[in-house]
Amino acid sequence: MLLSRYIPGWIAILLAYLIGFLHVVLLVIALPFILIYYFALCIGAWFVLPKLGKDVLIVSNGSVDSGPWLAQVIPMVKDRALFLNYEERESWQRWSLPVQLFHAFGPSAKPAFHLPYFIPAVLLMRKFRLPTQYNFGERSVNREANLERLRSALGSVPD
Repeated sequence: MLLSRYIPGWIAILLAYLIGFLHVVLLVIALPFILIYYFALCIGAWFVLPKLGKDVLIVSNGSVDSGPWLAQVIPMVKDRALFLNYEERESWQRWSLPVQLFHAFGPSAKPAFHLPYFIPAVLLMRKFRLPTQYNFGERSVNREANLERLRSALGSVPD
């Protein structure tokens, strides 16, 4: 082992434990700030988006009317939606509220290059609740149930 030539084994083990401990400490310190940031995003969604007449964020990969699932979702939300095109993510305004909502509450995939397979996605922002996510991509599970849940959630949200 190349490392054993330069550092004794017990020091390497001690360094590994120290790095692991520091990682946990940093996570514990950062977690409250992350939660405060997500809460601030929710407050922005609760109070800013309704003034714009919007309460739905739709993320698609291509044109807005592409795909059978998106074609069913768009008539339900009509004028209530903000649209983000995932293929144009390089030109998104990094600090805009819709982009931040997508990064915080939108679909996520590990590894990240799988994310386009979970899009189109819909984020529904209801006042005093966390945003609700509905995925309709090719690797999303139970798309029919997601569509029905979205229909019922949209019916319970005042226009």
